[in-house]
Amino acid sequence: MKRQKEINWSEILILCATFWVSLQHIMHNIFFIIAAAGYITGYLHQAFDFCTTVIARRVADSTRQSKLLNRLLRQCFAPPRNDTSSKIKTGIKSLTDFIIYSLIILIGTLTIHFVPLKVKVDNKQFPVRAVKFIQQNNLSGNLLVLFNWGSYALWQLHPQCLVAVDGRYDGVYPESLISEVARFHYVGKNWNELMTKYHTDIILMNTDYAVYNKLIMLDDWRVVYKDDTSAVFIPITKNREHWIMPDEKFDINNQKFKTRILN
Repeated sequence: MKRQKEINWSEILILCATFWVSLQHIMHNIFFIIAAAGYITGYLHQAFDFCTTVIARRVADSTRQSKLLNRLLRQCFAPPRNDTSSKIKTGIKSLTDFIIYSLIILIGTLTIHFVPLKVKVDNKQFPVRAVKFIQQNNLSGNLLVLFNWGSYALWQLHPQCLVAVDGRYDGVYPESLISEVARFHYVGKNWNELMTKYHTDIILMNTDYAVYNKLIMLDDWRVVYKDDTSAVFIPITKNREHWIMPDEKFDINNQKFKTRILN
């Protein structure tokens, strides 16, 4: 009798963990794909064999009067007794492989066709309209933005603006700069030193942060844009009488993504 694949709980744990993280962010999908490619095939074979065996038994029970059909089913699904039945079993296994891999290819193709890869941006978590304000008003220069928004700002504003820090902090920026940004973020000693040391032209800040309350108290900086999520500061010397305001209904997800970072 064919020995079933034993459940390997470490494999199950890896599959569950990678599947969970893939639901948290689209960038993590690759980890689940790699794990599934190595582990899930064996379980699919076992599930398919189980289903075909159950179906065969039920068909056999309902067609007992057909001795020929019963004999054929026994040869297909019973343990190998001779070369003929062994060949039949090998053929069924090949057919199983073909069906499983065909389903994987079909599902993958349909997924790509009907659910194309698209970067989703949460308008409530990222400064979508604030960045649009910077773009529309052609503000450029050194942009002081914190880590959580740095990558988004770089994506949308480069080369118009250069960000203070982004998600590449561990490989691009020196530790001294990271410490200075953290001191600014948490309003530490000489927190505003960062603004003058690197000649800040624009500040993009989360309105929920304590440093925002410090910034609005500065006499030489002005808030030129503010919404429920973020605020844009510029030096008072660069203030204008009229600013172009972004549409309140603006949704970055409806726009065609363009960037010159890799150009």
